[in-house]
Amino acid sequence: MIKIIWSKDELSNLEEKLNQQHIQYVISESVDMLPANTIGIEIDQNQEESLKKIFQVIEYEKMQMFFPTQDGYVQLHLHDINYIESFGEEIYVHVRGKVETIKKPLYQLEEMLKPYHFIRVSKSFIVNARKISYIKVGLNAKLKLELKDGSILEVTRSFVKSFKKSLNL
Repeated sequence: MIKIIWSKDELSNLEEKLNQQHIQYVISESVDMLPANTIGIEIDQNQEESLKKIFQVIEYEKMQMFFPTQDGYVQLHLHDINYIESFGEEIYVHVRGKVETIKKPLYQLEEMLKPYHFIRVSKSFIVNARKISYIKVGLNAKLKLELKDGSILEVTRSFVKSFKKSLNL
Protein backbone atom coordinates (compact mmCIF):
# COMPACT_ATOMS: atom_id res chain seq x y z
CA MET A 1 0.00 0.00 0.00
CA ILE A 2 1.03 3.58 -0.63
CA LYS A 3 -0.03 6.35 1.74
CA ILE A 4 -0.58 9.98 0.93
CA ILE A 5 -0.91 12.40 3.82
CA TRP A 6 -2.92 15.57 3.20
CA SER A 7 -3.86 18.41 5.54
CA LYS A 8 -7.50 18.60 6.64
CA ASP A 9 -7.73 22.24 5.53
CA GLU A 10 -7.19 21.34 1.89
CA LEU A 11 -8.99 17.98 1.92
CA SER A 12 -12.40 19.26 0.78
CA ASN A 13 -10.83 20.96 -2.26
CA LEU A 14 -8.88 17.78 -3.10
CA GLU A 15 -11.99 15.61 -2.68
CA GLU A 16 -13.93 17.86 -5.08
CA LYS A 17 -11.20 17.61 -7.71
CA LEU A 18 -10.88 13.82 -7.31
CA ASN A 19 -14.66 13.43 -7.66
CA GLN A 20 -14.59 15.53 -10.85
CA GLN A 21 -12.02 13.11 -12.26
CA HIS A 22 -14.22 10.12 -11.26
CA ILE A 23 -11.40 8.62 -9.19
CA GLN A 24 -12.50 5.98 -6.70
CA TYR A 25 -11.00 6.42 -3.27
CA VAL A 26 -11.71 5.78 0.40
CA ILE A 27 -10.69 8.21 3.09
CA SER A 28 -10.28 7.14 6.70
CA GLU A 29 -8.84 8.72 9.79
CA SER A 30 -6.71 6.71 12.14
CA VAL A 31 -5.21 8.64 15.01
CA ASP A 32 -2.86 5.75 15.76
CA MET A 33 -1.14 5.82 12.39
CA LEU A 34 -1.10 9.48 11.35
CA PRO A 35 0.24 12.71 12.81
CA ALA A 36 -2.33 15.09 14.32
CA ASN A 37 -4.49 17.13 11.93
CA THR A 38 -3.73 15.00 8.87
CA ILE A 39 -5.61 12.48 6.79
CA GLY A 40 -4.00 9.56 4.96
CA ILE A 41 -5.13 8.12 1.67
CA GLU A 42 -4.23 4.47 1.08
CA ILE A 43 -4.05 3.23 -2.48
CA ASP A 44 -3.69 -0.35 -3.62
CA GLN A 45 -0.56 -0.58 -5.81
CA ASN A 46 -2.61 -2.45 -8.41
CA GLN A 47 -4.49 0.82 -8.93
CA GLU A 48 -1.51 2.60 -10.51
CA GLU A 49 -3.64 4.63 -12.93
CA SER A 50 -5.71 6.06 -10.08
CA LEU A 51 -2.52 6.97 -8.26
CA LYS A 52 -1.20 8.80 -11.32
CA LYS A 53 -4.46 10.75 -11.62
CA ILE A 54 -4.35 11.71 -7.95
CA PHE A 55 -0.80 13.02 -8.30
CA GLN A 56 -1.77 14.95 -11.43
CA VAL A 57 -4.67 16.57 -9.59
CA ILE A 58 -2.46 17.47 -6.63
CA GLU A 59 0.28 18.83 -8.87
CA TYR A 60 -2.15 20.90 -10.92
CA GLU A 61 -3.85 22.35 -7.83
CA LYS A 62 -0.53 23.45 -6.36
CA MET A 63 1.24 24.51 -9.58
CA GLN A 64 2.19 28.16 -9.78
CA MET A 65 4.40 29.97 -12.26
CA PHE A 66 6.00 33.36 -12.49
CA PHE A 67 5.27 35.28 -15.68
CA PRO A 68 7.26 38.34 -16.79
CA THR A 69 5.37 41.65 -16.86
CA GLN A 70 6.26 45.23 -17.75
CA ASP A 71 7.22 45.94 -14.13
CA GLY A 72 8.63 42.58 -12.99
CA TYR A 73 6.94 39.22 -12.50
CA VAL A 74 3.48 38.06 -11.50
CA GLN A 75 2.85 34.68 -9.84
CA LEU A 76 -0.27 32.86 -11.03
CA HIS A 77 -1.87 29.55 -10.06
CA LEU A 78 -2.33 27.56 -13.27
CA HIS A 79 -5.78 26.35 -12.21
CA ASP A 80 -6.95 29.99 -12.08
CA ILE A 81 -6.06 30.71 -15.71
CA ASN A 82 -9.03 30.47 -18.11
CA TYR A 83 -7.22 31.35 -21.33
CA ILE A 84 -4.36 33.35 -22.79
CA GLU A 85 -4.86 35.83 -25.60
CA SER A 86 -2.45 37.51 -27.96
CA PHE A 87 -3.40 40.88 -29.41
CA GLY A 88 -0.63 42.48 -31.42
CA GLU A 89 2.47 42.56 -29.25
CA GLU A 90 0.47 42.22 -26.02
CA ILE A 91 -0.23 38.92 -24.26
CA TYR A 92 -3.21 38.86 -21.90
CA VAL A 93 -3.77 36.14 -19.31
CA HIS A 94 -7.45 35.90 -18.30
CA VAL A 95 -7.50 34.86 -14.64
CA ARG A 96 -10.67 34.66 -12.51
CA GLY A 97 -12.40 37.73 -13.88
CA LYS A 98 -9.29 39.86 -14.26
CA VAL A 99 -6.62 40.23 -16.91
CA GLU A 100 -2.84 40.23 -16.45
CA THR A 101 -0.59 41.59 -19.20
CA ILE A 102 2.61 39.58 -19.55
CA LYS A 103 5.71 39.72 -21.70
CA LYS A 104 6.31 36.25 -23.12
CA PRO A 105 5.62 35.05 -26.67
CA LEU A 106 2.56 32.86 -27.16
CA TYR A 107 4.57 30.01 -28.72
CA GLN A 108 6.78 29.85 -25.60
CA LEU A 109 3.73 29.85 -23.33
CA GLU A 110 2.22 27.05 -25.40
CA GLU A 111 5.24 24.79 -24.87
CA MET A 112 5.62 25.73 -21.22
CA LEU A 113 1.95 25.07 -20.37
CA LYS A 114 1.26 22.02 -22.57
CA PRO A 115 1.91 19.49 -19.75
CA TYR A 116 -0.79 21.22 -17.68
CA HIS A 117 -3.64 20.75 -20.21
CA PHE A 118 -3.35 24.07 -21.98
CA ILE A 119 -4.15 23.79 -25.69
CA ARG A 120 -3.54 26.16 -28.58
CA VAL A 121 -6.88 26.80 -30.34
CA SER A 122 -5.88 29.54 -32.80
CA LYS A 123 -3.00 31.83 -33.68
CA SER A 124 -4.13 34.14 -30.88
CA PHE A 125 -5.49 31.87 -28.11
CA ILE A 126 -4.39 29.15 -25.70
CA VAL A 127 -7.15 27.65 -23.54
CA ASN A 128 -7.03 25.81 -20.23
CA ALA A 129 -8.79 22.55 -21.18
CA ARG A 130 -10.02 22.12 -17.61
CA LYS A 131 -12.06 25.31 -17.96
CA ILE A 132 -14.07 24.14 -20.99
CA SER A 133 -17.79 23.56 -20.31
CA TYR A 134 -19.07 22.86 -23.83
CA ILE A 135 -17.64 22.18 -27.26
CA LYS A 136 -20.02 22.99 -30.10
CA VAL A 137 -19.58 22.41 -33.82
CA GLY A 138 -19.46 25.74 -35.62
CA LEU A 139 -19.53 26.84 -39.23
CA ASN A 140 -16.75 26.01 -41.70
CA ALA A 141 -15.38 23.07 -39.65
CA LYS A 142 -14.60 25.29 -36.66
CA LEU A 143 -15.45 24.56 -33.05
CA LYS A 144 -16.94 26.91 -30.46
CA LEU A 145 -15.80 26.56 -26.86
CA GLU A 146 -17.81 27.80 -23.92
CA LEU A 147 -15.70 28.18 -20.80
CA LYS A 148 -16.91 27.85 -17.23
CA ASP A 149 -16.63 31.64 -16.78
CA GLY A 150 -18.98 32.20 -19.75
CA SER A 151 -16.28 33.17 -22.26
CA ILE A 152 -16.68 31.94 -25.84
CA LEU A 153 -13.59 31.00 -27.88
CA GLU A 154 -13.26 29.58 -31.36
CA VAL A 155 -11.03 26.71 -32.43
CA THR A 156 -9.97 27.69 -35.94
CA ARG A 157 -9.88 25.11 -38.73
CA SER A 158 -6.10 24.77 -38.73
CA PHE A 159 -6.14 23.89 -35.01
CA VAL A 160 -9.23 21.62 -34.88
CA LYS A 161 -7.33 18.38 -35.57
CA SER A 162 -4.64 18.98 -32.92
CA PHE A 163 -7.28 20.22 -30.46
CA LYS A 164 -9.35 17.05 -30.85
CA LYS A 165 -6.24 14.90 -30.56
CA SER A 166 -5.26 16.68 -27.31
CA LEU A 167 -8.67 15.86 -25.82
CA ASN A 168 -8.87 12.34 -27.32
CA LEU A 169 -12.01 13.22 -29.30
